[in-house]
Amino acid sequence: MTHNMPMTTHDPRRMLQLLTGLAAHYPLAGYDDATLVLLAEDWAEDLAGYPVDVLVEAAKRARREERYFPNVAVMRDYAGQVAADIMVREQRYALPESLPDEDAERRRCLDRLAEIRARMGWHGTARMQ
Repeated sequence: MTHNMPMTTHDPRRMLQLLTGLAAHYPLAGYDDATLVLLAEDWAEDLAGYPVDVLVEAAKRARREERYFPNVAVMRDYAGQVAADIMVREQRYALPESLPDEDAERRRCLDRLAEIRARMGWHGTARMQ
């Protein structure tokens, strides 16, 4: 999945914390500390495109849904889903880029109405406000 998030560099120690926490839920995976350190270095590089908070949420989703310890490709999928969910939520609650100038819009509408009335041959003397 593609995303438009800024590239992030991850500290392998932070990634090790994430992996260790995830591995605690999968004791049958059999990863020892040395293996988790090696995985953390790879994950720090392979998941660099995602902010840490996205990865934390992805790890939560993985531990809730995966029967087996997820590999980095699975984590990238979860991170992509989390990032997409965040973008949808931000778009849903985003304010419009700019609000129209009410006076300018009112003048534009009155001018257009006057133009339509003139085409129809209405030359009323009543002034519209």
